[in-house]
Amino acid sequence: MVAHHKKIDLVIPCAGMGTRLGYLTKFVTKNMVVINDKSIIEHQLDKFLVHKKKINKIHFILGYRAPILKSYIKKLKLPFKIKFHINKKYKTTGCAYSFSLVLKYLKYDTLIINSDLILNQKKISNIINSKFNNFVYLRKPLANKKTRLVKAKIYKNKVVNIDINKNSFDLDVVGPFKISLRLVNKLRLIYKSLKNNEFSKISCYVFFGKITRYTNLSYQILRDSDWYEINTVKEYKESFKEKIFLSNNKFNKYQN
Repeated sequence: MVAHHKKIDLVIPCAGMGTRLGYLTKFVTKNMVVINDKSIIEHQLDKFLVHKKKINKIHFILGYRAPILKSYIKKLKLPFKIKFHINKKYKTTGCAYSFSLVLKYLKYDTLIINSDLILNQKKISNIINSKFNNFVYLRKPLANKKTRLVKAKIYKNKVVNIDINKNSFDLDVVGPFKISLRLVNKLRLIYKSLKNNEFSKISCYVFFGKITRYTNLSYQILRDSDWYEINTVKEYKESFKEKIFLSNNKFNKYQN
């Protein structure tokens, strides 16, 4: 268990092309798409601002439209230390490859959140302040639009396996993941042990799931109203009426 005052590193992989959003991502990245007058990245980072003293550094992993996104993030004048990493192979590699570019720079327990995943303030605060070093949010496998491809197997109230489309599974994996520095170092070793062609397409969540061999991965169940993720034009259009995007908070009020 970790001391609640301990700092964390925050990693946001945003190298993907967001092709399922069609015209919306022709010239910008997915997390630059605007919903209710704020970009997805602003909606996401709003929830971390109250914890800015706990965040050592935000690591953004860029790829598609990297110069545009880098410039956009700089203009936000975030009250965090920022480091940019570039995945030049973003067209042919997956999220885990992007994350491997950051591994050697992580100095604290680490929180990894997909660039298009928005959670409400309560759930972000809960994972940051959790007494558990290694933690992930899951959901019940309901047959609706929020069904997840990555699944988790549970045994004795701990996550024991994570993989894509498992025939025998218990819950869907939503994220984000919080991973202790000890396990971050273990992921470095796992990465070095995998062949390039095996690793290049693997998802972040499946990669993170490999820590279940070495630790008890704790979890909590999310309600679907606790989170939203935008992958398609339909989800984008439906997002405007979602409560999680209706906050009146202005991002720049925290910049001083």
